Amino acid sequence: MQLFKMKSVILFAVVLAAAGCSSSSTPEEKVPAGSARFVIAVQQKQQNQRIQQLEASDVTRVEVTLDAFDIEPNAIPLVLDGNLWVGTMESIRAGTGRRFHAEAFDASDEKIYEGEVSGVTIVDGETVQVNILAQQVNRPPPLENEAPVIDSLVVSHPAVEPNGIITLKAAAHDPNPGDTLTYAWTATDGTFSDPSSLSNTWTAPATAGRVTLTLTVTDQLGVAAAISFDIRVERVGRGNANVFVSFNTWPEVTSLNATSTQVRVGQTITADVTTYDPDATAGTLSYSWSASCDGVWADGNSASAKFTPTKRPTDTTCNNCELTVTVTDGKGGVNNGKLAICVASMAEPTYPPQLASVYQSSKTVKEGTVVTLRVNATDTRSRHLTFKWSSNVGTLGTPATNTAGTTGEVLWATPSCLRSGVTPTVSVRVYADGTPDLYTDHSFTFAWSGKTCSGTGGDLCFDESKDYLARWTFDTTTLDSSIWGNHLQDFDADPFSSEGVWGQAAQTQGRFLAQRGEDDPELDFGTGSFTIAMWVKINTGWPTYDRWLLSKADDYGQTGGWSLRSYYGQIQWHSKEGTFRTDQALANNTWSHVAVVRDSTLGELRFYVNGQLDSTHAFPYAITDTAAALVVGARGSGASAISGSFDELTILQRAATQLELTSLVAKSCR
Repeated sequence: MQLFKMKSVILFAVVLAAAGCSSSSTPEEKVPAGSARFVIAVQQKQQNQRIQQLEASDVTRVEVTLDAFDIEPNAIPLVLDGNLWVGTMESIRAGTGRRFHAEAFDASDEKIYEGEVSGVTIVDGETVQVNILAQQVNRPPPLENEAPVIDSLVVSHPAVEPNGIITLKAAAHDPNPGDTLTYAWTATDGTFSDPSSLSNTWTAPATAGRVTLTLTVTDQLGVAAAISFDIRVERVGRGNANVFVSFNTWPEVTSLNATSTQVRVGQTITADVTTYDPDATAGTLSYSWSASCDGVWADGNSASAKFTPTKRPTDTTCNNCELTVTVTDGKGGVNNGKLAICVASMAEPTYPPQLASVYQSSKTVKEGTVVTLRVNATDTRSRHLTFKWSSNVGTLGTPATNTAGTTGEVLWATPSCLRSGVTPTVSVRVYADGTPDLYTDHSFTFAWSGKTCSGTGGDLCFDESKDYLARWTFDTTTLDSSIWGNHLQDFDADPFSSEGVWGQAAQTQGRFLAQRGEDDPELDFGTGSFTIAMWVKINTGWPTYDRWLLSKADDYGQTGGWSLRSYYGQIQWHSKEGTFRTDQALANNTWSHVAVVRDSTLGELRFYVNGQLDSTHAFPYAITDTAAALVVGARGSGASAISGSFDELTILQRAATQLELTSLVAKSCR
C-alpha cells in the first residue's frame, strides 16, 4: 500500500492598517483615501510534538493584492524583516467593495496557502481591520489499509501436564500485496520455543491451572489480528494587526486500528484513530464513524469508538466490512481513514480426537477366540467420530459406532494358527467426520497361546473357508480350489510349463489364457475389501504397452467392472472410478509377486511388489458392477493379450496384510 506524509505547514498572520491621509491638492480636488500597512508575523510550526523554527523551504514569499470595481488591481510583495513580513500600500481610495487577496509561496515558488476577504469598506480617515483565513492548497491524502487475516490455527492438544509441550501451527496472510507481517505469541504462563514464528512449541508451567495463549499478527502499520485460546494445565495563534491572515493545515490520519480485525456478529471491538494536525489545539478536532456493514456504534464521535456488527455481510470473504472515520478541524479541513475488518466465523484451534478409554475382552488368545474391542473418544467440537479398524492377522467383524459417534466397537476372530515371531495386533484410527488427516491411533496387542503354523511351505497363508473368493494354482489344472468353484476354461493348447514358482505355471503367447464362462457377482467387489495376488513373469520382445493381465470389465471398462494391466512393466489398476499404477516396473523374464489390496475401512488401494509396499492411493469408491466374465491374460474381447506366465493367482474377500504377503513371497506358505 502507499502511505503519504505531508510536509509540516506554517500558520502566519497578516495585519492590515488603513489610515486616512491628506492630499496636497486643494479642498475641491481632495480625493478620500487611505494607506495600508501590512505586517505579517510568521508563527513557529509544530511537528512530531515539538515546536520548531520556520525553515527557508517553507514560506519564502508573501503577496497581498487589492482590487475593486473602481480601482485597478494593485499587488505588493512583502519584505522579510527579521521574522516579520512587512510592506505598505498607500493612497487606497475610500469606498466599498474592496477585496484583499493573500498568497504565500515556498522556495520552489509553489503556492501553498491562499485566502481572501471581500466587501471591505474603506472610510476616509478611519482604520478598518480585516481578517483573512488562508487555507492549505493541497490537502493530505487519506490512509487506506486492510488488516491481516489469521486463516487457521492447529493445536496438538487441548490439555497438557505440567512442564509438558504442545505444538502450535498457524497460517495468516495480509490482503495488501507487499505488506510485511510480524508474529507474536504471548501467554499468561509458560514459555515458547520461538514466539515470533507461526510454527511453535509451548512448554507448560510447573503448576496446574488454565493458561491463555494469544497469537497476534501485525502489519508494518501496526494493524493487528489476534486470536486467544485456553490450554488446561492439569494432572491428567494571532498577532496584533489590523488585517489577520491565517492558514489552515488539514488533519492527517496517521494510524487506524482495532482491538480485533476478525469479529463475530454481536462481538464488540474498539476502533482507535491517531491524527496529526499542527495548527489544531487540543480538543478541536471532530470525529464521525461509519461502517459499510450493519452494526451499531458507541462513542461514535470520539477518537476511540466501539463497533458491534449486527448482521453478517452477504460477502463472506475477508475483509468484508469497511470502517471509516471522518476527521474535521472546524475550519474547513476534512480527512478520513478506512480500515477493512472481517465479520465472519473466527478461526478456532483444531485438535485430534482424544482417547478417553480403551477396552479389550482378552489379552491372551488362541485359535477360535473371539475378542471384543472398544474405544471411547472425545472431540473438542463434539463432532461425530469415525473409527477405522485393521488387523495383521485374523478376521475383523462389522465395526459398530454408537449414535453419538463417541464409541467404536468391533469383534476380532483369531486365525487358525500363527507363524512364529508374529504378534497379533488390531489397530484403530479415530478421526472426526470430514477431517481424516487429523487423527489419533491406538493398537491392541495380544499374547498368543495357540497353535503355531508349521511353515513347511505347503500350508495355506489364508483361511480356506473364510478368506478366498478364488484360487488357481495352475498345477496342470484350471480348477478353482476355493469353495466358490470359479473354474476357468478355454485355455491355449498346452498352457502349462514346468517353470512355476510352485510346481507348474500357466503361460500365454499373445492371446487370452483362460476365461470364466459366466458372470461371478462376488468378483464385482462393490464397496468391499479385496486382495488380488499372483506370481507373474512378462516375456521380452512382446509389445509392452497396455497388456492385460486380468479383466472383469465391459471390454475397455468404460461402463463398469475392473482390470489389471501391464503398462510398460508397471502394474495398472483400471476401473470407471479411477486408474492407478505402481511406481516401479517389473523386470522381464523374471518371476515377480504382485498384489493389489483394496482396504475399504481406510478407503485405500495399495500396490505390493515382491511383498513390499509400492504405493498407496485414495480409493473410497464403490466399483460399478458388470455382467462381464473374468478373463485371464487379455481383455474381454480377447485383444490386448500379454505374453508371459502366471502362477498362484489368488483373490481374497478381505485386505491382506503386508506380513501375509511377505509370507507368500518367502514361500513359507502359499
